[in-house]
Amino acid sequence: MQALEPRTSEDGEPLSEVLLQLYKTNFPQRYLPKGANGERLDLPASARLTIGEQGIKIDVIIEEGRGYYGSDYEPPDFAEVDPPIITFGFHRDKILRLVVGGRNHSHPIAILVIADPTEVDEGFTLTFASTDSNNPNWHIMKLTKHVRERLGVTIEEVSAHATGNRRRSFLIRPCAYARWLIFGWMAQLPHPSSEREPTHNGGILNSREFMNDPSSKPLPELEMEITNTDDLNTAKENNLSRL
Repeated sequence: MQALEPRTSEDGEPLSEVLLQLYKTNFPQRYLPKGANGERLDLPASARLTIGEQGIKIDVIIEEGRGYYGSDYEPPDFAEVDPPIITFGFHRDKILRLVVGGRNHSHPIAILVIADPTEVDEGFTLTFASTDSNNPNWHIMKLTKHVRERLGVTIEEVSAHATGNRRRSFLIRPCAYARWLIFGWMAQLPHPSSEREPTHNGGILNSREFMNDPSSKPLPELEMEITNTDDLNTAKENNLSRL
């Protein structure tokens, strides 16, 4: 039975390696490193971070032209003996902080903030995502532990829940505004009862339509006024005498 143990280096110390995915960066194109044959970074790509006492070394696998491969294409990974990589690194003095706690869709992320050498901006960022299908948070925790203990870099924690709320509100707000416009437009439409289609009898409502018409009023009760009952009796007697 094979024992599940972390790999160790030749001197017996655990390797401070973290396997993540380099998701994106806002470094200007002129500052991005290239491969031995001039290959460019094609992100996202698999990355291996090695944390030493003086800084961080980052190896990124090269996958140029991967869009032209078929569906059965298997990308290279660090399990291979000599995968094609681009290597670059940063001294500990240039690492401003590590931001953890955020998420990219369902993957936890860590953002490495590097000082801008031109001092135009505070710094540039490298965003790493943990795509492990079983325990993605463990890789972010391992990176945080080594960066804090070995390099003494500041760790900034953000709320993934708050980030998700801002993202949802950005998506929902336009939808709510559209509903507000639709309901406002509908409120300005005339009520159906105020515009009745003409009927076949010249617009005269039959009894059924009249009873169902909410705008109709009940007919006034017929009133008969008799001013003198004696005159009515006299008229009756005269009529009978003529028979």
